[in-house]
Amino acid sequence: MGARSNIALVYDDGNKIFFYGHWSGPEIADALKSALIECPGRWANDSYLARCIFSRMVPEEQRLDETGFGISPYLTDNGYPIIVVNLPAQTICLALEDGIDAVAADFLALRLKPGSRKVWTFGNFDVEECKAMMTEGRVK
Repeated sequence: MGARSNIALVYDDGNKIFFYGHWSGPEIADALKSALIECPGRWANDSYLARCIFSRMVPEEQRLDETGFGISPYLTDNGYPIIVVNLPAQTICLALEDGIDAVAADFLALRLKPGSRKVWTFGNFDVEECKAMMTEGRVK
């Protein structure tokens, strides 16, 4: 059970960190949007932006709970398209679980083919469009 969803942060060296929400579902995108709005001064500071995003994922009343949210260098559990955040380019896209590594590599190298998927910048991230695409299982 659950509404498992993830945000993958892709770093300039190709490494990834996954933020997991067991009950987050497509609403995990709200945490990303909130962090982008509330922390624009940290967009170019990977570690602070990562903390801003994760902090907004976990409700205050759940901050000390053992379960519900996680951080991992690999994908653990998932039920929706993954939000992929390209930290160096300050862009966002969605990827399916079986294509996350290829999408992350192409995304980082800016090799995504036009029309192959929807890409947002940090400044124009449309959270409602993202949540609709996640609900429908679409990446473009």
